[in-house]
Amino acid sequence: MTEQPNKPASRAVRLSCLGCSQPIDIEDIDMLTQSLECGDCGTPININCYPDILARLKERKREKKDAKRRAAQLIREKRQAEKEEAAAQRARAKHERIRQEAERRERIRREQERIRQEQEQERQQEAKEQTESTEDEQPSPQAKRKSRKRYLALVVEILAPFFIYSWARNHSLHETLDSCPSSDGLDVDVYYGGYLSSDEVLFDYKGVEQYSSARLIDNAHLLLQFADKLDRDVRQLTLANNGTKLWHLNSSDFRELAEQYRLDARIWAFNHLPERLRHMNGLRAYDTWTGGWLGVMKEQTEDLSDMLETWVR
Repeated sequence: MTEQPNKPASRAVRLSCLGCSQPIDIEDIDMLTQSLECGDCGTPININCYPDILARLKERKREKKDAKRRAAQLIREKRQAEKEEAAAQRARAKHERIRQEAERRERIRREQERIRQEQEQERQQEAKEQTESTEDEQPSPQAKRKSRKRYLALVVEILAPFFIYSWARNHSLHETLDSCPSSDGLDVDVYYGGYLSSDEVLFDYKGVEQYSSARLIDNAHLLLQFADKLDRDVRQLTLANNGTKLWHLNSSDFRELAEQYRLDARIWAFNHLPERLRHMNGLRAYDTWTGGWLGVMKEQTEDLSDMLETWVR
């Protein structure tokens, strides 16, 4: 029995039957991995009896394996490039926010300096006018305009410290949020609910950043990571969407959930998050489930999914 030569560029092969010596044409060499037999005498075709064909078949398998490995490598390189691009985008966005914040603070400082200079000039001008005018003279329109300007400047000077104070308080919350591992890719704003009170903190979802690969569950990760770092005087954590308040968590609830999350009981913290939420009128947002653990977990998981989708849409 001899193996018939075949064209190197073709995947078809010709074999001689071991039983009847008749030629057998195989259209595709890959078919030899299956159970085949001679159509004339029914003798099974044993590929091990054809060393050259067996070598070609093994070479074919190696080529397929190499092709798959190259394709997988290309996919990994593409994903790595996308991750690096997303990280660069986030870094540029963060640097831009820092730059804008510095420019805003500089504008406020310059505006305060300008107001002080104008006030000093107006006081000097007023003193000069008072020495030149008599008590019976009516104030001129120019003096009235200057008086109004002094009043407005005084109002700005009084209110400016309040705005600066509010920015400084909220800036500390922003630094706390940026230190959380899940903050990359999510656009969230955090701020106190009042100018002077620190009882309430708002966790305001804005969206996801461009080129972000953030998942829906990452919002819950970031919420509990941030809650674990809040000061003890915060009594209420409010969840909002673009400024609209949706639910709130009492101090005891969000601190317990954050502690369990920090202790790696994350599934427990996620599943019990919806039932701890309350509407702004104080009513519970979701039910508390009891019964078999499998049924309870199913209902809690559905509540968590509904809560996250309602929050971010």
